[in-house]
Amino acid sequence: GADYESLSYASSPLFGPCISGAKMELGNSAAELLANLKKSVSVCEADKAVLVSLFVYKARKSDDVILSSFLTVLAGNNAKFYSKALEVRPKERGLLHYALGGPCITVVSLGLVANTAATDAATDFGGLAKSVHGTSNPTVRDGGLRRFVMFSTRAQTQMQMRLKNATGADKERLANSNANLELVLKDAEEMLRDPKGRLPKVYKQTH
Repeated sequence: GADYESLSYASSPLFGPCISGAKMELGNSAAELLANLKKSVSVCEADKAVLVSLFVYKARKSDDVILSSFLTVLAGNNAKFYSKALEVRPKERGLLHYALGGPCITVVSLGLVANTAATDAATDFGGLAKSVHGTSNPTVRDGGLRRFVMFSTRAQTQMQMRLKNATGADKERLANSNANLELVLKDAEEMLRDPKGRLPKVYKQTH
């Protein structure tokens, strides 16, 4: 039989979750990206697999760099792939963390035919659409690196003040969080300084 690996997730503080270890490539045009997406859809339809595609758009805007993303998830007639995510806390929703209750715009598309024999699947997807419609998403982020660096620098200053007065397990937790924030800030500042040809960094989730 085939060998399977447990799915793990990574995330960007700017454009959200993705699959950990997935290969990220630079795209040259929208036509190229669309062609790759269509090819992936045909493969997943043949294998009855779940398709996950994440496009990250990087743009220079005045003295800022914008990172935004477009996540596509196609799970065929597997409504449970989506409904399970709605049954847990937002931070436990994996790939759908941003799509279901995160700072983004979410679109749900259903393809149903009137004479389908799979009435249970049609009913499940109808209920799913209703549940997703009832999900509240906060204000969409613009993905600006400059604002992110300013906000994170202030957060780091506050964290370091708390770290000075912390003891025991709390001190260790804050020290780890501070080290992680230092890494994220360093990567963001490098991208802001020289974005050309640089792939955005993602960070493996620990929860």
